Amino acid sequence: MIIEVCYVALNEILGSEGWAVVGISVIVTILTLPLYDVAERWQQFERDTQARLKGGVDRIKAVFKGDEQYMILSTYYRQNHYHPMMALRSSFGLLIQVPFFIAAYNFLSNLESLKGISFLFIRNLGEPDSVITLSNGFSVNILPILMTTINCIAGAIYTKGFTLREKLQIYGMALIFLVLLYNSPSALVLYWTMNNVLSLVKNIVYKLRQYMKIPDFLLSLDKWNFSVLEAKSGLRFSLFILSAISLAVLAGIVIPSFLIESEVVQYCYIDEYSSPLPFLIVTFAKALGIFVLWPSCFYFLFSSKVKRLFALMFPSLAIGALVNSFMFSGDYGPLYADCTFMSTPEFIPSVLQILMNGGILLMMTGVTFIVVRRYAIVVKNMCAMVLLALLLLSVVNMGKIFSAYNKMTEPVIAELTPVLHLSKTEKNVVVLMIDGFASSYIPSMLEKEPHLKELFSGFTWYPNTVTLGHLTMVGIPGVLGGYDFSPYEVNLRVEDTLQKKYNEAILSMPVVFNENGFTVTLCDIPYENYLEYPIEQMYNGYSFVNRVVTHGTYSKKWKRSNGFEKFFKSSKQIHRNFIWFSIFKVVPPVLRQIVYHGEYWLSSVNDNSNSVYFINNYSTLDYLPDLTAFDAQIATYHFIDNETSHYPVSFIDNEKYIPSAIQVDFKSSGQKNRFDTQMAIFLRLSEWFNYLRSNGVYDNTRIILVSDHGAHSDGLPDRDDNVSSRFISTLMVKDFDATGTLKSDLTFMTNADTPALATAGIIEDARNPFTYNLFDVSNKKEFLKIAAPDPESTRIRYNTQWKINPEDYWTLDGDDVYDESAWRKYFEEPTK
Repeated sequence: MIIEVCYVALNEILGSEGWAVVGISVIVTILTLPLYDVAERWQQFERDTQARLKGGVDRIKAVFKGDEQYMILSTYYRQNHYHPMMALRSSFGLLIQVPFFIAAYNFLSNLESLKGISFLFIRNLGEPDSVITLSNGFSVNILPILMTTINCIAGAIYTKGFTLREKLQIYGMALIFLVLLYNSPSALVLYWTMNNVLSLVKNIVYKLRQYMKIPDFLLSLDKWNFSVLEAKSGLRFSLFILSAISLAVLAGIVIPSFLIESEVVQYCYIDEYSSPLPFLIVTFAKALGIFVLWPSCFYFLFSSKVKRLFALMFPSLAIGALVNSFMFSGDYGPLYADCTFMSTPEFIPSVLQILMNGGILLMMTGVTFIVVRRYAIVVKNMCAMVLLALLLLSVVNMGKIFSAYNKMTEPVIAELTPVLHLSKTEKNVVVLMIDGFASSYIPSMLEKEPHLKELFSGFTWYPNTVTLGHLTMVGIPGVLGGYDFSPYEVNLRVEDTLQKKYNEAILSMPVVFNENGFTVTLCDIPYENYLEYPIEQMYNGYSFVNRVVTHGTYSKKWKRSNGFEKFFKSSKQIHRNFIWFSIFKVVPPVLRQIVYHGEYWLSSVNDNSNSVYFINNYSTLDYLPDLTAFDAQIATYHFIDNETSHYPVSFIDNEKYIPSAIQVDFKSSGQKNRFDTQMAIFLRLSEWFNYLRSNGVYDNTRIILVSDHGAHSDGLPDRDDNVSSRFISTLMVKDFDATGTLKSDLTFMTNADTPALATAGIIEDARNPFTYNLFDVSNKKEFLKIAAPDPESTRIRYNTQWKINPEDYWTLDGDDVYDESAWRKYFEEPTK
């Protein structure tokens, strides 16, 4: 983590990958200087001890042999308070380098962004330098030789006056590194070469006796009168270790378990992991390393003054972390499984929040210092109580997680057996909800691929269509249940929970179609049962509903068939980002934007989980013909949700928009991603339409393409972070026996017209079975209160209302959704 964070920061500051690698070496050397100082003192003490005992040891070895020699030497060592194992202290300086070398080796050897990057005389930092190429084609790597030369010079200065054995140890290690790193990427050798240069400088400084010391002002705690911490080493250590473990439990278990518990299904059956437990174990291990292991190394290696500093600092850090995590947690919106936010939140807190947070932290730190000075035992007991509370909270959260996990069933690698059963002789109604599909791209898509107009024959596109909520949670109920389930109308019904009302929206059209002789299939409905498990319990009493899950069901098969099998493990990103999310929560709000760092948690690899979610959804679209059968004997109703457009990717130089492992960019972002993804969706749907035609089912099937909300897009009204572009929904309808190329209709519509469109002409005066109101309304504008709430406020299932402030509602004057001047807050007076 240290090396990656340093690399990302330095690369952005310096604008050079090569100088960033050099900078990593400098920073790591500076960070480890205190440890090297301790190591040098230990090594010097060992050398002095060996010199002091040498005469006696030589005399014993000259006179005695065998077991007698061993016994007398042991006695001699014991009399001088020495043990041969203490000789390992001379290796401490080398041991310090090991974890950093392993980290640098793993990081720099596999960093894709270094490939093809030149630096100074190095042509490619991702490959061996090969500066000299001989006539026979053999290349000589200069950088490893330079590294070894500098290492030997540094060793020669450092070991001046040392024994031959110590000198051979240094030179032997230099040769081992030469062999290990000779064919390694230049970036790794450059890092280690700089380490050797800095080691040379450090050795010269040590030989001049100018040892690095921690500034006295940090350690001059005597005048602060913390004598109780000096006198009672056990109390001092208890304050430190209890606080350190509390930080580790908070960051490693409590915060991640809250995240998992909020949506357990996201973290189950991912890659090779069935339960979320491995994610908690890895995160807790990292937290132990950050907050316990490394601080303990410093604690035990340094003087009592440093120990007193740690005993004061760590309780303050623990209290600050608790304050930031629970009092200033912040509402930043929903997360993907890999801890990236679904939409970029506003990280900068208000001035009032900054002042409140800073004031509380300063006050708590001051109180801690004062209480430690007089009543250190009280602070120790408080630390123990906090740790116990965090452990209990962890147990409770994990209990909830595994309770939900035990109610789930393990998904299997499904074969392509039909799950959508249409009729060749009776009417079929299919509602395809494409999450976040941006209607504004359709003209450009038709211009790029004019033949789409023929492929979508019989369809009418309604460009003047809006959603009633700019998030799926508040936008889809209207699609499912009509105008009675708009956010505003839902909040008027305070007698029922949000969970009950949401479930009623899901069941509205199924009940109506079932009562009129249709079979009912619901495919991948989002937020079923408001994410309370088991999901299936919401269908108790509605046995006629055929619930189908395809999201991710065919991903492994699709990846194997399309060359993606070895790519895109979402577990890797979850393992990495969980600890960063915890750090994000424990730091003051003003620092959180730095920790999140765009949307990649200070990652050197711009690799979010769009790949996983895209494939989970795209595979369903690609396999639609295989998943469809024409064996239904009665009329059918299907509602299918697909979220491919919610995770846009870029198709590179691929005119057919068919993903392949070398032609899809999952890492970039922007308008091209959305255009390419939506084009792929249209082409896959058109292939399904052709399949329906070839089987004689297209004409007797009504198809409604609708989106729950829009997406940010250029050329649209830009208000409140371009929120109005998310209000523009996609709506396309192909009625029974409709013909002709794709046409457009400027009639004003909303996505809450979906139930009325689905039932029109086949179910007379169709009414919502829970509110008893007609699906078809003549006064749409009275319902036009478009909600743009805080995402986090929509997720508590037992609330009776979504938290939507009056200023969160928008409306439209007139019928032109692309007229920027027509958009206004609902409770504002219209512009004259």
